[in-house]
Amino acid sequence: MKRNTMRNNTKQAFTLAETLIVLVIVSFLATFLLQVIRNAAPDRDLSLFKKAYSVAERTVAELVNDETLYPYDTERPGFLNTDCAIIQSAKLLIGENCNPLTGYEIRTHKFCELFKTKVNIIEDDPEQLGFHAGDCAFQTSDTIIWNIVGEFNCDLVQATLGSQRVNICNESTLDNEIEFQIDTNAGDSTNPLRTFKARSDGKMIVEGEEEIRMLRATKLNGEE
Repeated sequence: MKRNTMRNNTKQAFTLAETLIVLVIVSFLATFLLQVIRNAAPDRDLSLFKKAYSVAERTVAELVNDETLYPYDTERPGFLNTDCAIIQSAKLLIGENCNPLTGYEIRTHKFCELFKTKVNIIEDDPEQLGFHAGDCAFQTSDTIIWNIVGEFNCDLVQATLGSQRVNICNESTLDNEIEFQIDTNAGDSTNPLRTFKARSDGKMIVEGEEEIRMLRATKLNGEE
């Protein structure tokens, strides 16, 4: 009777040991696999921000070099030109933002309207996105929320052009830039907006340390 009892106790002790070993192995494998998945999966915030910058950089270059939309003018070069834009012989916008005689009242309005024609927008109501009515805020199909703020400015200086004295825009004027505010977390207020800027001549500017780090990242998981 004692022999049977000892045999049963031994069997139970061995089963417990097996269970502990299995738990340790499973725990190790779970930790290992989690790390593998984390390294393999792209950092969504990083990926979307780099995509937003790439789209903005490409679109800004395309617009500023389009002489139909932004014809050359010594006093209003690049995005400083406020003439009503023409697309396929039709006015892009006739209304509160563009008077066919005087052009756009605010330079950024023209840029905003043209920029939005180059991206796939799923929401165009700023108030629905948490911004003010009249803001240049919209959401694209990749869930990125954009808001374009600021204004292009230019101080005129006199210069000699051929045999004539003309006014030329000094594009190094302070504040001659607009700011792109990028939300890659679909309105999650716990995550900061990422920003970069564009000047009236089409030059892109990135000033934030975090934004610079993200754009320099060579891997989507954030490793540089």
